[in-house]
Amino acid sequence: MRPYRKRDVSMCQKLQEIHGFQPEQILDRYGEAAPCPVDVRRILENMRIDCLSADVSTLERSLQFQTGTILGMAAARGNDLLIVCSNALPPDEANYVLAHELAHCCLHLPVSSEFHVELKTTSDFYSCPPQSGFDGFSHKKEEEADAFAARLLIPEAELRRRLSQLPRPDARQLADSFQVPVSLARTRLKLTS
Repeated sequence: MRPYRKRDVSMCQKLQEIHGFQPEQILDRYGEAAPCPVDVRRILENMRIDCLSADVSTLERSLQFQTGTILGMAAARGNDLLIVCSNALPPDEANYVLAHELAHCCLHLPVSSEFHVELKTTSDFYSCPPQSGFDGFSHKKEEEADAFAARLLIPEAELRRRLSQLPRPDARQLADSFQVPVSLARTRLKLTS
């Protein structure tokens, strides 16, 4: 992200462009031809959203969080947008965290914000002073971001095709098939029932 100067504050063009997008729209517009497993890094690259894996331990220490608490974050400042995931995560979890943070960008980040951050933590709970730009925990927002990530990483048509091949819905088999965490496969199964 480029250095921030108050006079540069404007509506974030990328947030404005994707505001209200649903997972299916993102897959149609920015996804690759081979649908599964969905590569969120590639989608973010196609969307021209900066994305990186990083050591977040310094941020954890500065916020007085335990090591390993922060999984990812989305940050908007002026016209810049960045999505970060912890470099300590295995690939399936990193892909999920990136999808979860992309969901916050589409659904929750204010389009015209001087500075705003959404954190994905191990407990999805954080508490920071209002002036920090963190707006605290919202269970509803986290559930919405998880549902969005589940629909992005496990697209409807491919889910139905794979479910038709199983004698009964099985979250572990779906997780392995779509290369996502089992908890996300369970979330996706709940969305289809």
